[in-house]
Amino acid sequence: AAVRQELKATNGNGGALLTAEQLAKALQINRATIYEWVKEKKIPHYEAGRFVRFNLTEVLESLRKKGSPC
Repeated sequence: AAVRQELKATNGNGGALLTAEQLAKALQINRATIYEWVKEKKIPHYEAGRFVRFNLTEVLESLRKKGSPC
């Protein structure tokens, strides 16, 4: 529960974190690409144990700054 509270406090949009599948759908790309970007630290993400979650606003801003085609 403490980790969940910390994630909500740090993501800046009231706790709306997306799964890799949801993020892939929003960006219209393959889910494997999302995991590759996580591995390469190309997009911001939150890890809690084996779970990885994403804040869409943060990801979009990061991709915009890096000039990504998405």
